Amino acid sequence: MRNRVGGGRGNKAILLVGLFLGLVSAVLVYVYLSQGGGDGEASATATRPVVVATQDMSARVRITAEMVEVKSLAENAVHPDAFSSTDELTDMVTTLPITEGEQILTSKVAATAREVPWPGDEELPLSYVVPPDQRALSVQVSEVTGAGGLILPGDFVDVIGVFDVTFYGIKEDDPTSSEEFDDYVAVTVLQNVQVLAVAQEVAESLPGESEDDGTTGEESQPVLPNPADPNPDATNVTLAVTPADAQKLALAEEMGVLKLSLRPVGETDESTVPAIINPEILPSNLPSPFGR
Repeated sequence: MRNRVGGGRGNKAILLVGLFLGLVSAVLVYVYLSQGGGDGEASATATRPVVVATQDMSARVRITAEMVEVKSLAENAVHPDAFSSTDELTDMVTTLPITEGEQILTSKVAATAREVPWPGDEELPLSYVVPPDQRALSVQVSEVTGAGGLILPGDFVDVIGVFDVTFYGIKEDDPTSSEEFDDYVAVTVLQNVQVLAVAQEVAESLPGESEDDGTTGEESQPVLPNPADPNPDATNVTLAVTPADAQKLALAEEMGVLKLSLRPVGETDESTVPAIINPEILPSNLPSPFGR
């Protein structure tokens, strides 16, 4: 009987010790959670916006708004070179393939304004510099036809063509008779055309759409941050033109000699410029050096 009573008391003691230890454990857990709760909450809310791809993209693709989106990720999961806004990526071009859901990194895109470095710090390829919906077309120039060799990548020019003209029906009785007049007419073929490259020197910037400068109410020309040095020895200049103007320019170069007229920075007006013929410059009644 005594053994039974003694055994009961021992069990009660063990039970009380267990309850005490459980209470201590509960208190410790509560203290830990109460102290770490703030940190845990901070960790849960410590997120950063990051731009990720909504689809797979191969290299040399121009990024549109539909191809990217912003997600909130834990701060420690965001790559330090990732973009935080889709606005920064619009019209950039991929330099490496990007998979769906991947964070967009500066090392995988080339900015249209070259705000991020091209891999290896090499010159941006010309195809990345051509504005959307335009084409790059090269024309032959010399120091004389290219504004003294002072035209730089990023400048804007007017293209003037000087053409020979053949007149038919010179004789009334012979409609097939003809006479050719050299350098008879000068025509402004295109206006406000941007120079993408001079010789092998490519523009360091791809301007986006022109924006209102806030002063004149008119569109303003983008200005390159780092202009190139003049190259008077250049034999060709590459211009940014629409597909239709590319045809016009190609035909004009075949028909005559093209000259580039450099525009002032910020001047975007395109006015009607009448063609001029050489008799207007050299009157027909000039005195003959050989006398009469």
